[in-house]
Amino acid sequence: MFDCQQHDHHGFIFPNPELRDQLVKSLSDALGKEEDLGLGDWIQKPLSLLAGPATALVRNKRGAITEANTPTPGDIILYQSRGQKIRDFIQKTIEYAEPPVVILAHSLGGIACVDLLVTQPMAQVTLLITVGSQAPFLYEINALSSLEFGQPLPDFFPEWLNIYDLRDFLSYIGATLFPNKVQDVLVDSKQPFPQAHSAYWTNPATWKAIIPRLP
Repeated sequence: MFDCQQHDHHGFIFPNPELRDQLVKSLSDALGKEEDLGLGDWIQKPLSLLAGPATALVRNKRGAITEANTPTPGDIILYQSRGQKIRDFIQKTIEYAEPPVVILAHSLGGIACVDLLVTQPMAQVTLLITVGSQAPFLYEINALSSLEFGQPLPDFFPEWLNIYDLRDFLSYIGATLFPNKVQDVLVDSKQPFPQAHSAYWTNPATWKAIIPRLP
C-alpha cells in the first residue's frame, strides 16, 4: 500500500481502518517478536509508514494553511467558470430518475449539486448528501456562484446531510452557516491526508450515517 502511494499508482486501494489494522497485526504476528527480527520501533508502531506524520501537523494548523492556499484547486476554479454544463447534466439525470431522489455527491460534485438546488427547485429531491465537500467553504468566502454570503438557502432547498472528516482538509461543516438546514456528521477514516479525501466509501461510519436516511 505504501509503495503504491509513493509511486502514485492509480490502483491504490483504501481499506477501512479496522481491516488495515488487522492486516498489519497479522503480518506482525507472522513475522515473530521484534527482538528476533531487529525491526525495533516499526513493530511497536506498525502503522508508522501509513500514519502520515504531516497529517497531524497540518491538522493543527489547518486554518492558516487553508487561508494561505485560497483560492481552491484548479478543478474547482474551472467549475466556477464552466459549471453550467455539469449542472445541466445533473439536472437531467435527476429528472430521469424515479422519485423520491436522494443525491449523493463527493467533493466538487457537492458544490455542483448545491449550486443546482439553490437555483432550481426540484421537488423530487428529498435529500442531498455531500461527502468531503467544499461548498460551505466557498459560501463562507463568498465564492459560491449560486448564493452570496449572508443569504440563506431557499425554502425549497431539500434536507442536507453533510459528512466530513477532520483528517480530510477538503471537507467543511455547514450547520453553523445554515442553521436548521444542514446536518453535519463527523467520521474518522484514520487515513492520512490526502487519502482521507477518498476514504469515505470504505468507512462503515459513512454508510451508518447514510443508510437510515434513505427513503
